[in-house]
Amino acid sequence: MTQPTEADIRAACEEAGLKDDWTAFVQANPGTTSALVLLALARRIAAEREAVTMAWEPLHLAPRDGTQVLLWCHPQDCEPFVIQGWYESGAFDSCWYEAFHETRLQFRPTAWQPLPPQPKEPTT
Repeated sequence: MTQPTEADIRAACEEAGLKDDWTAFVQANPGTTSALVLLALARRIAAEREAVTMAWEPLHLAPRDGTQVLLWCHPQDCEPFVIQGWYESGAFDSCWYEAFHETRLQFRPTAWQPLPPQPKEPTT
């Protein structure tokens, strides 16, 4: 394995949310072993965060307050698909709506997850 560069460590720490801590750590622990440990830790934190945010939840745990979420649908005789939608409760009707056409969802979703965060703006 090649030794990580300072840029490798900085990128991994920023991805893991340790943006402000990486410089102090590397300065306090200038040895290669410490840098490798920090790099591995930062990558593990980032992977765990991604795994948590990408986990599908059972539909009965989905918000029912109009919050838009991703919905997993797998109708019979069709390929599964993901669609953005929300649940709406009315006096006479309660159902899932799909966000693109703002119409009732024709298939019953089986799982959900929160919308991912918006992409970061490119820096210039």
